[in-house]
Amino acid sequence: PAPPRDLPTPTPAPPFVVDERANLWQGDRLVVNTEEVAPACSRGTILPSPRGDYVVFLLTCIENENEAYLISTDGQDVRRITDQWDAVNGEALLWAPDGRAFVYERINACCIQPPPTAPQAGLVLYDVATGEKRVLAADIHLTPLAWSPDGRWLAFLDFRDASFGGTQGVRLYILDVDADTAWLVDDNLAVEECRTLTWETHDAELVLVCATADGAQRVEYSISTGTRGLEPPGTPVPIEALRPPQLPEERYRVVRVADDDVLNVRNGPGVEYDIVGTLPPDAEGVRIVGDPVQVNDSFWVQIEWNDVQGWVNSFYLAPMQGN
Repeated sequence: PAPPRDLPTPTPAPPFVVDERANLWQGDRLVVNTEEVAPACSRGTILPSPRGDYVVFLLTCIENENEAYLISTDGQDVRRITDQWDAVNGEALLWAPDGRAFVYERINACCIQPPPTAPQAGLVLYDVATGEKRVLAADIHLTPLAWSPDGRWLAFLDFRDASFGGTQGVRLYILDVDADTAWLVDDNLAVEECRTLTWETHDAELVLVCATADGAQRVEYSISTGTRGLEPPGTPVPIEALRPPQLPEERYRVVRVADDDVLNVRNGPGVEYDIVGTLPPDAEGVRIVGDPVQVNDSFWVQIEWNDVQGWVNSFYLAPMQGN
């Protein structure tokens, strides 16, 4: 028999390093030139996946316009996750235990009112394999997140209606991600009562622990792992899976078009598509149908107006009651 051959040891890729200007390097290769693509960002954080095959590069920027990149550890797959109206709460991004997805809180600019067609703010699940984004919970403000060890349950706190003076108003949710089912476990926690979320195993049950920042005080919620499914103590309040609302039924009007010009309507989302009609600069009663589609830094929507149907840039539409 042939003598055994020594297989060459794969050369590991150099680790990622963030320099003082928040640029991301891998060895001598510049992976993300922050100074060029996101000059308003001043600090970068590397968040490796549990499987070690990807990292999230999170950039902290002015006015909370935080950016995120997903990068394979070999440096070959580089994706910008964020875009206009899709910034990240830097304190609310967490990998799933299997490393196949992560969740983050999508926030909008601090000082500008987003258009009605902007992506819905809230808790977003990003699938690494497909690149799909799925809104798990809309119109919330959260910070602590916690996956159960098996990745089935996702616990999160909604601070939307709470003040930071120690008053009540924090809501605690548990979401079965695969089943698209959510439970409102506690709807009146004090802000300082629940600063951290962790999962523990007590005998045959999972226990979600909500604790103060120093861990001195804690509240436990037992979660059955048997065939009965999720069973918090007391009577849980089932709620529908939190999803973004449908586009409003209100009609829209054309804006930002000169009196001697028209708004082109195209047969697809983007200027490369053919013009199939026009809207006058004073058109009212325009109806948006379907979901918006992002094209570069703008959002295109499908509209109907009289006998005109097609796609327009949402920048040129405003609600009938809006300015």
